[in-house]
Amino acid sequence: MSTSALKAVATGQEQKKPANFPAMLEAYKGEIARALPKHLNPDTMMRVALTCFRMNAKLAECQPASVFASVIQASQLGLRPGMLGECFLIPYKDQCTLQIGYQGMLELARRSGLVESIGAYLVHEKDDYEVQFGTEPGVKHIPYIEGDAGEVKFGYAVAKLKGGGTHVEVMTLAEIKKIRDRSQNVQNAKKWDKKTPWDTDFDEMARKTLIRRICKYLPKSNELATALNLNDAGDRGAQALNVQDAINNTFVPPAIDGESERVDTATGEITPAESPQAPPSAQPATDAPDIPALYQEALAAAKKGNDLSLDLARDLPDDMAAEIRAEFDAATAKKEKGAK
Repeated sequence: MSTSALKAVATGQEQKKPANFPAMLEAYKGEIARALPKHLNPDTMMRVALTCFRMNAKLAECQPASVFASVIQASQLGLRPGMLGECFLIPYKDQCTLQIGYQGMLELARRSGLVESIGAYLVHEKDDYEVQFGTEPGVKHIPYIEGDAGEVKFGYAVAKLKGGGTHVEVMTLAEIKKIRDRSQNVQNAKKWDKKTPWDTDFDEMARKTLIRRICKYLPKSNELATALNLNDAGDRGAQALNVQDAINNTFVPPAIDGESERVDTATGEITPAESPQAPPSAQPATDAPDIPALYQEALAAAKKGNDLSLDLARDLPDDMAAEIRAEFDAATAKKEKGAK
């Protein structure tokens, strides 16, 4: 399928466009392959995307093109949506938004070739620590590992740059929570009494906040800059990613309306204005996947010796997953025997 045909999905010019997201994935598999970097397989990306779609019933209520645009953009960044934590497909009203996760930020920073190492850490009450700024900034941190380390006091991110040099960013617990409370997703969740990842996985979200903060001050690849823009726009509820921007890899965050949002000049963070919103699906889905259908797909792939069956098996009960692995091993052995 040509790029011009794919663009017709966004413009409505195509006469016979796929009616839903799974059909769209299959119809435009070639475009996904062209968007992906060499280290990712298009079949794997399609399976991972379908698994995410099936695990979140709210995604079926989104415009198919918005879900597809998010998958294409994730492909452009070389990140896999779902349980690996690299990125997530998040329903927002009738649109799907792409949120880059903590692991995805780390991956993009490392892959840029400009950063030798990067990490984010939380300091607890019982830890030994020392923070120093000035001409030789840094953090000395010895974590308490003999039991409960107590409440989080602050966090820091540190990056070692290629060619020498280290950059450190420190955030107090109050600063981390302030960033959390500015998120449009969190604000809407509070209004509708829903939970967000901040409620279920605070430590990981805090580390993600620290990574986002330090990445703003590091030398960036185009991919990392795009990821930061996607997340900032998503936090404002204004991502509006479309298929054409995704396939061209030309996403530009929507302009900020000075009357509805403001920029904190001290931190550069964006504060959305209060406005009534529809209830969000505030976190990656908790709906259970269609186990029978998933099992049949995994079994068919395993009998062909297709390693995508192993990806699907991760979402199956242990007994089913074991059966899939056995079928895959048998098919692989048969292939190797035939090759000899």
